[in-house]
Amino acid sequence: MFQHTDRESSIVGCAIGMSATGFKVLPEVQFADYMHPDVNQIVSEAARVSYLSNGRWNVPIVIRTPYGAGIHGAQNHFQSVEALYSHVPG
Repeated sequence: MFQHTDRESSIVGCAIGMSATGFKVLPEVQFADYMHPDVNQIVSEAARVSYLSNGRWNVPIVIRTPYGAGIHGAQNHFQSVEALYSHVPG
């Protein structure tokens, strides 16, 4: 049985691969707190693929995830993680 982190990592990993091959994808992660295991995929693969391929490939992707008090999640589902990703070029 998948745990939340396994499922979210699969969603993000598949979305990055599909986006790199030309699909327009908009994956959704259930809560922003579940994106922490995906940091390596997002930062090391999606954000840097254009630089590493000398501009031949790009990964145009938007990952949607809710957070904050307005989503009525548990007390641990309100972390704001966008600052982490906004400081990564690519």
